[in-house]
Amino acid sequence: MGVLVRDNVQIQFLDTPGIVTRDHCVKHGLEHTFITDIPLACKESDKIGVIVDVSNSTRCHALNPGILNLLKKSMMKETFLVLNKIDALSAKRKLLNITTDLTCGVVDQNSSMKPVKYPTSKKPRANMEKLFKKTEELLKTGAKIEDESIDYGDGKGWPHFKRVFMVSAKEGDGIADIEKYLLDSAKSSPWIHPQELVTDTDPKKLINSTIRESLLNNLHLEIGYQVKISIVDWTWDEIGTMTLAAQLTAPERQIKMIVGKNGQTIQKIVREVRTALQQSFQCELIMKLIVKAKGS
Repeated sequence: MGVLVRDNVQIQFLDTPGIVTRDHCVKHGLEHTFITDIPLACKESDKIGVIVDVSNSTRCHALNPGILNLLKKSMMKETFLVLNKIDALSAKRKLLNITTDLTCGVVDQNSSMKPVKYPTSKKPRANMEKLFKKTEELLKTGAKIEDESIDYGDGKGWPHFKRVFMVSAKEGDGIADIEKYLLDSAKSSPWIHPQELVTDTDPKKLINSTIRESLLNNLHLEIGYQVKISIVDWTWDEIGTMTLAAQLTAPERQIKMIVGKNGQTIQKIVREVRTALQQSFQCELIMKLIVKAKGS
């Protein structure tokens, strides 16, 4: 759980794990909360946001069947779609195809099945801003659907998203639009948490889950789940800088894959984890990951 406070508005975020099956949990020794957390979060929330990594070309054109099932069970909740890592796409026009597939061509009950020719620009940021504006116009306009029965197409998309956001979390593009959308739709009620609270997550669990997330993003899922993570040093100095050392223990045959050629994979993991934890703890971070083979 994370908390955002802006002036007199407080927003509580429930960050859930990805969809996994019971067999997957048994196979990789995952906690049962990997299964129970998502439906509980959907039940407790006012809105449901679905985040899709558009840089993953094999998975970005269809929603996970488990997510679709949860959305169908949460029909009374307002939902929105976030397309992340747009900075990783070389051809920005692909975003329209991805959006069409994931929304069944429908956003806020409006048809968005219209061809769009995106402007080209030598300046990536300028091109990105034009893309945001053009796509926003596309999604807001279109013929109103008269028939109450909506075509779910091939069952890979969700036609009930209220909004679609295209963002680059890495660059910060589009994040302010999501924040404004949530702040503008906040309901009047007593605050749930003290103003100074940022998250209720145990700091060590937060470190562990952040490292695990980066492992899963950069390695095969089986490897990412099998690595044992343990914190061996965690201190702050007098100026508030955190020093963190964590050990990654894995079977001997997986060590080379974790380290990568010339150490590139482990270096990338260190960079990702350091950036994420610096944002979470709001401090400078000196970090070291130690890779060790089981039994050595």
